[in-house]
Amino acid sequence: MFGRLFETLPEGTVLCDSKRVVRMVNTEFCRIFGYEEDEILGRPLDDLVIRTPQMALHSGSLWSGILEKDRILAEAPRARKDGSLIFVSIMGVPLNIEASDRGSFWIYRDISRQKETEKELCRAAEALSDSVGKLDRLLEQTIGLLSTTIEKRDPYTVGHQKKVAQLAKAIGVRLGLDEAFCHRIYLTSLVHDIGKISIPAEILTKPQALTGIEKNLLETHSRSGYEILEQVDFPWPLAKTVLQHHERIDGSGYPDGLRGEEILIEARIIAVADVVEAISADRPYRPALGSRIALDEIRSNRAKRFDADVVDACLALFDEGFRFTLPGSDFN
Repeated sequence: MFGRLFETLPEGTVLCDSKRVVRMVNTEFCRIFGYEEDEILGRPLDDLVIRTPQMALHSGSLWSGILEKDRILAEAPRARKDGSLIFVSIMGVPLNIEASDRGSFWIYRDISRQKETEKELCRAAEALSDSVGKLDRLLEQTIGLLSTTIEKRDPYTVGHQKKVAQLAKAIGVRLGLDEAFCHRIYLTSLVHDIGKISIPAEILTKPQALTGIEKNLLETHSRSGYEILEQVDFPWPLAKTVLQHHERIDGSGYPDGLRGEEILIEARIIAVADVVEAISADRPYRPALGSRIALDEIRSNRAKRFDADVVDACLALFDEGFRFTLPGSDFN
């Protein structure tokens, strides 16, 4: 019964004595390694399947381990009779053949096809990663081009979107958001005012305060930006964030009067960064008001118009020495 069981095992199996010599071998082992049974019996196992110093070193660790453990598990290359290499899973189990002879079972399974599949999957994953990287770079280039386009139409906001992006990303990091999410906030901030393309240039550059009608027209830029950007299938809610960046958590913002968590966290972050940069920088109708007034504005409206956690993160950044690295603000 034992002999029949040993012979019909679906894995290649050998029984070795304490001197590592093969005492028994089944048909599957012969098939895997390309030997006849009489070529195997009575020979040291390593003579049959080991060809390189690296293999020998690995095999030596398995033989040492079998003396101390109830089983050994490993995956490694081994050599066939013709010298070709195959990748096998190996299980070693100690067995007392006689009172003074501590032998061992060694069970081999050919996993070469599995390993080749794993390699193919790795290659496919690398190719996909490369494609995703190229797509990310293309998206960034597209967003950068859009940002530059709006800035050329409105010289008073040159650098505004980039500085908002810088601060918004820093706030995201300070809040503990993951790196990819913070990078998306940065990219979104670079085009948060893209809708100003639809606003007449004379309104954008008007050196006096806007009239009620002009202000209402300017406030359409967030929806215009949304309508421009929703035509592109970005892998994050870029268009929706642009739509919401003038919403306020007390419902006093525009265009939809959203409240609290109805507003995306990305939009809540950009809202604070946008206000801080806008107050600190020069505008066509007024000179820069300064960092103190900008920070006082978000502090006084904490948990009213602006998200409390976002405000706290922004204030902490400036307490820790955050400064814009682009010109156009007294935060330099």
